[in-house]
Amino acid sequence: MDILKFMRRYCKDYNFFPILRFVCKNIGQPRDCVVEKFMEPVIAWKIAGLPNPGDEGNLMRKWEPLGF
Repeated sequence: MDILKFMRRYCKDYNFFPILRFVCKNIGQPRDCVVEKFMEPVIAWKIAGLPNPGDEGNLMRKWEPLGF
C-alpha cells in the first residue's frame, strides 16, 4: 500500500510518474519492490488510480527490463 500511496503523491506533486527505484528507496523497500509486488509498473499505475500513462507507459515497458 505504501507503494501506491507514494506513486499517487508523487504524481500529484510533480505530474509525472516516479522512477521505480526511487519509489522503493523512498518507502524503504528493496530496489525491485514494484516489480516484485505488481510484475509490471503499469499494473501499479492502474491500481493507484492514476491517469492513462500513454507514451510514458510505453517507455517504461521498453526500459524496465534493462534496469533503467
